[in-house]
Amino acid sequence: MINDTVTVLLVEDDDIDAETVIHSFKQMMIANPVRHTRDGEEALEILRG
Repeated sequence: MINDTVTVLLVEDDDIDAETVIHSFKQMMIANPVRHTRDGEEALEILRG
């Protein structure tokens, strides 16, 4: 079985801004999971596995 779900990687150091983005996704009925990181280094670690 193929998993067609795409996780959004949100790189944002301000928690309020991140919550605003996640809230906006919900309002627009974007159901993709969101992985929130606070900086580029952490995001690269996730992308590199």
